[in-house]
Amino acid sequence: MKKTVATITAAAVVLAALTAAYLFAGRAGHGGEAPKSPGPEADARIVLIDKDKEKLGAAFFYGGTSVTVILPWMDEGGQNRVSWMVDGYEGVNLNSSVMDKMVEPLCGLTSDRMISDGDDGLAEYGLEYPDVVAVGQFYDGSETKIYLGAMTPTKDYYYVRVDGTPGVYLMDATEGARLTMTVNDMAYKASPYINFGAVVYVYIIQKDGREMVLSFDGDRGETDEAREKYGFVPLTMYSPYPGIDADNDSVAEILLESAQEVTFLRAVEVAPPDYSAYGFDEPELIIFLIDEDGNEYCLYVGDDASTDAGNETVYAMVTDRPVVFEVAKETLRAFYNVNPFMFIDRRIFKDDPRDAELIRMELAGPGLDYEILPRGGEGGVPLVNGAAADADLFRAFFDALTNLSYDAELKDQSMTGDLFFTARIYYDGGASVTAARFYNYSNDFYAASAGDYPALFVVNKRSINSIVDTLETLTASSTN
Repeated sequence: MKKTVATITAAAVVLAALTAAYLFAGRAGHGGEAPKSPGPEADARIVLIDKDKEKLGAAFFYGGTSVTVILPWMDEGGQNRVSWMVDGYEGVNLNSSVMDKMVEPLCGLTSDRMISDGDDGLAEYGLEYPDVVAVGQFYDGSETKIYLGAMTPTKDYYYVRVDGTPGVYLMDATEGARLTMTVNDMAYKASPYINFGAVVYVYIIQKDGREMVLSFDGDRGETDEAREKYGFVPLTMYSPYPGIDADNDSVAEILLESAQEVTFLRAVEVAPPDYSAYGFDEPELIIFLIDEDGNEYCLYVGDDASTDAGNETVYAMVTDRPVVFEVAKETLRAFYNVNPFMFIDRRIFKDDPRDAELIRMELAGPGLDYEILPRGGEGGVPLVNGAAADADLFRAFFDALTNLSYDAELKDQSMTGDLFFTARIYYDGGASVTAARFYNYSNDFYAASAGDYPALFVVNKRSINSIVDTLETLTASSTN
């Protein structure tokens, strides 16, 4: 698509300079008290501007110390306008519908009534030094110009003047406010699209380097199969606990729901010359998500924008647009100082031990081994060391295994002592084995290791001792 910019003649440049001089020189405020808003009766609408928007070549909006220039974005042939763009921001994806609303009054403007039929007393209407001057230049050489003054006391209208038409008129407040917009108001405030119900990659990193990485290893077909089987896409943690299954409910309810709630309150600056001014050279936080279709959500969180109690905000930006936004800090609480332990599946034995073919329990010391056949006896009665035992005790034993879970992260590997207890559960004729080892660690905890992984977590001693006690009771009951 070719961006064709209407030629701005030398006369237009002079016009811009004169307009700016008129707008800014000797600026002394509105002065006086603005007259009251008119009553509910209104005259027939007065046509102030009636031009063809398709013939508009450029629109200038002078306000404060800035000027915004909106130009038509033409098709490949340069014959038809397909959208709008802002001069100086050609590479930025901005909301053209906002631009369209801004240029609309320069092409078509009507008013409820005339307030004054002359140019006397402009100060009391805020028109001696107007807040905004909007200028439309058309391909035929004509132009329109609107001077935007103060609002009426009831804030439902602006006082305006239009070049070529004497007098002061009323302009609808909504329509007038559009003339005050800047490029910041054109920035898209919607979050990047991503299917939060099918996220396959999660990466969160703090400013101090602490990170958490979750991923699903599989193609699109496998994600469909997993969702059909489990109702979600199961993730695995790769940092800081490589290979540990994620607690997908916690990921969805805490992280992904929080990401959906992040709202861009306002655009602070579009395409800033220095992103470090907002803290993006060393961001406080980076949140990067990918869904099964490859859609990406990457949010950078910078410095605090406001520290007002109850209204704390931070600077943030997404990688699909060069815009600095302000975001409510509260919506990001789940990501600050994220604790990876909260997002692992803490269960040590994830399959029901009642479905196992064999369970071996080995305690440190001679003669302290136990062999359990969950369905080994006559009629499927469980056996311990070849003998039947009390059914209620077996039920308590299986429940204890099923509920066994990590209680906390292991903080000091050097404190891990000798092996105390090993549990192996065999499924599918021994083709699948779940193994867990428990080491002496402290007065209250055993260090726990599952599968081929080193001890990363600890388990409360009461949980393990309860299993051991139940085993001893089972053995004793089977010999009676």
